[in-house]
Amino acid sequence: MWYVYFLQLSNGDIYVGSTNDLKRRFASHQAGQVLSTRVHLPVQLKSYNEFLVLADAIKTVLEIAP
Repeated sequence: MWYVYFLQLSNGDIYVGSTNDLKRRFASHQAGQVLSTRVHLPVQLKSYNEFLVLADAIKTVLEIAP
């Protein structure tokens, strides 16, 4: 299972990412281990979508993220 997830950063911005392990990836964000979000902690998981195929998840991220 693949996930496209949406985080709200402490500055109010929305971060869009994808992973096959949502719990682990969210913990990585919260621990400051993700370069693109670590300066905007804490982050909140706002939503996520599930995909069976990685290509579908990537396509969705590319359609949403600038």
